Amino acid sequence: MPKEIESLILINNDLSKYIDELASKIKVNDANQRDMLLFGFLNNARIHFYSMNLLIKKRLYNSAFALVRVFFENIIKARYVYMFFDNDKIEKMYKKDNWDSIFSNDGKRIELGQMCEEIDCIIENNFYTTIKNNAYKKMNDFTHTGAYQIASHFNVVDGLIEASFSEELIKDALEGNFELMKTFSLFSLEILDFHNGFVAKNEMDILLSKTIA
Repeated sequence: MPKEIESLILINNDLSKYIDELASKIKVNDANQRDMLLFGFLNNARIHFYSMNLLIKKRLYNSAFALVRVFFENIIKARYVYMFFDNDKIEKMYKKDNWDSIFSNDGKRIELGQMCEEIDCIIENNFYTTIKNNAYKKMNDFTHTGAYQIASHFNVVDGLIEASFSEELIKDALEGNFELMKTFSLFSLEILDFHNGFVAKNEMDILLSKTIA
């Protein structure tokens, strides 16, 4: 495995461990359903993030890339739920009540692109919308066993049937996952710590200072 990819995996694993360390200090009151759901989303995202790193390290690239969309959607839905759901919807989601209607308004499904736009409008940035517009189609392909997923089983250069993912694609995934996990963790931990926690400011500053370079 190229040294640059090995280095990125180590950086991502370090981020995952540090987020887990900070999250372990936070005690959420289970009466606060909004924060409980956010904590659940954060833990789910970190598990997917760590799993993708582990799968790439084991050269199980197809499985790793199948998780990229799931990871991205987890982050978008987490922010959308926390920022836009009213208390009634929060309670229904927390109690797993009528799950099919959770991400809909008046019977109309809330599409992921709409969620990205509404979140970006609040944070005054096009961060999530840009990812959705530029990368979501390929994420779907890898998740739903599309052409990219299957064609990536063939090493045309060497005439072998084996996983064939370019170094550049793997690096892009590791770097993109790092930025998504870091920004989502900052959002989540600042909220959870403000309401429930014991994370020191300097510890959050360390998280903020972490880079993929």
